[in-house]
Parts: sequence; structure tokens; C-alpha cells
Amino acid sequence: MITVMQKCDLCGFEQNKIAKDARQMWEIEITVRHHECRSPSTIKSVDWCRNCVEKYGLLPNRTEGVKVKTPEPSFEDMVREIVREEVAQA
Repeated sequence: MITVMQKCDLCGFEQNKIAKDARQMWEIEITVRHHECRSPSTIKSVDWCRNCVEKYGLLPNRTEGVKVKTPEPSFEDMVREIVREEVAQA
């Protein structure tokens, strides 16, 4: 039997790849590509566990949830709201 172990290059966390409680492992790469060149060249590639990826802000934290920023109303939306309020009061 072959066992594949994964290790986070940042924190050192090790896991069996097929374990039920396995964390997601993410490949983080730094690449450089000239604007006229089609194929990028990889400078550095590391594997990080999900906890490390969340810690550095590359993924939203699962415990905090995704915060959705509400868009500010447009000028037209504000005018419509004022008209609605005035019509409702009349």
C-alpha cells in the first residue's frame, strides 16, 4: 500500500492525503510573465494548508464568513427614494 503524505511548507502541518479530516492543501506560486510571452516562468512554488492561506488573507476565513460589501446607492436611487417618501406622505 502506498501512503501519500502532504506537508505545509509554511507551518509544517502533515496529513495523509486521503484522510477524512484532511485540510485542503493549496499550491501557491509566484510567476513572472512578459506581456508578449505566452508561457509564464514559475519562480517559486510552495504548498500551504488552508489555515495558512486564510491567515495570510488569500482566502476568506471560514469561521468569519464572507463579508459582502453593500454598494452605495446611485444618485438616481436616492432621488427615487425621496420621491417614494414624499408620495407616501401625501
